[in-house]
Amino acid sequence: MVSLSHHRALVRKWNACAVLIPGWPKAKLTEPDYPKRFTGPALQDFPEGLQQDFDARCALIAKRHRTSTGRVTPPCAPSTIAMRRRELVAAVRAAVEAGIPLEDLSSLRELLRPGRVEIIIEYYWRKNGDRPTLYTIDLASKLLALARSESDINADEIARIDEIRICLEEHRSSGLTEKNRRLIREIAHTDVWREVVQLPPRLMAEAQANGNAMPVKAAVTAQLAVAITILIRAPVRMQNLAAIQIGVNLIRPGGAGTPYMLVFPDYDVKNRVPLEFEFDAGTTEIIDEYIHKHRPQLMRGLNHDYLFPGAGKDQKSTKTLSEQISKLLWKELGLTITPHQFRHAAAYIMLKADPGNYELVRRVLGHRSSATTRNFYIGLESLEANRLFGEMVTRLERVESPSKPYPRKKTDG
Repeated sequence: MVSLSHHRALVRKWNACAVLIPGWPKAKLTEPDYPKRFTGPALQDFPEGLQQDFDARCALIAKRHRTSTGRVTPPCAPSTIAMRRRELVAAVRAAVEAGIPLEDLSSLRELLRPGRVEIIIEYYWRKNGDRPTLYTIDLASKLLALARSESDINADEIARIDEIRICLEEHRSSGLTEKNRRLIREIAHTDVWREVVQLPPRLMAEAQANGNAMPVKAAVTAQLAVAITILIRAPVRMQNLAAIQIGVNLIRPGGAGTPYMLVFPDYDVKNRVPLEFEFDAGTTEIIDEYIHKHRPQLMRGLNHDYLFPGAGKDQKSTKTLSEQISKLLWKELGLTITPHQFRHAAAYIMLKADPGNYELVRRVLGHRSSATTRNFYIGLESLEANRLFGEMVTRLERVESPSKPYPRKKTDG
């Protein structure tokens, strides 16, 4: 069965041949539409009061504000605000899918009634299976925080929502998921990470070879080579990677011709921890080659400073860039990995080289709390400790046996 993406690619090829090849049938085919990414009502169909509450909430967290616990917090990054809006929209659609009439959700306060919060959480939990996912667990906490920020929700209602949250928290597990553990095991027992590190120069050579014949394809290859290089040496979150701007985040403090640095101020980072990474000469050379030779092919007449331009827009979306990176690594190396998992790989590499140095991991990954880092990655040290123990046993097995066997102790009978 042909996938939708392959179907669309075949249609585009057919239509191109109709233009370029004499005698090709002139019938123009229509590309099938992608399915909707969501089910349920569109945002513009939500009750007006609910839309206004969403807008007000997003406007609130876009500036310095006080949380439900009374702590004053800096403005949220635009990517965080967009994610919070998507979560609220998804919660409304879940409520409607679960049987709550859309017209009954006339405001944020109506959405946050304890009975409706319970229906929303149960809807997600049924979709998750026996155990709720981290998204579902975190959603309960976020809805509780929203309820606490609403002045007309009383203490009894907040207590009921808190009970829902507590029930879910019992299913929260610290440490790496099995998916992430599989990746770490593969990195620990194969040379695949060495291949990942060696991939960007090979991709740049391929882009250079194809630059004249297929300039756009070569430019995309170079773009992904740079993205992978940055993830290897600066394992930032996907939102930060896609939003890199030349001269703002990618800078040369030493002036022209000196190595690049990648910097993000605290207000652009999820955990409000500023990030700074120094790049070596080799990484700088790859980035420069992409910027000067290949990036202009992707600008399409636009004028902006984003390192990773998208098709017809300034910044390539995080979803598109993430999918392209993952597909390329699978195609080239047979490695199943997401850009976010580069962070887990980096943690393993650091703890393998310097066991117990969680402060190093915390600083590189930009965690605010050392406890967060330790709780999440403690299992990596167990994996490495068990591997070392296995090597000790193997060495004992290889020790030359004594010339005469030890006498066995005689027993009566």
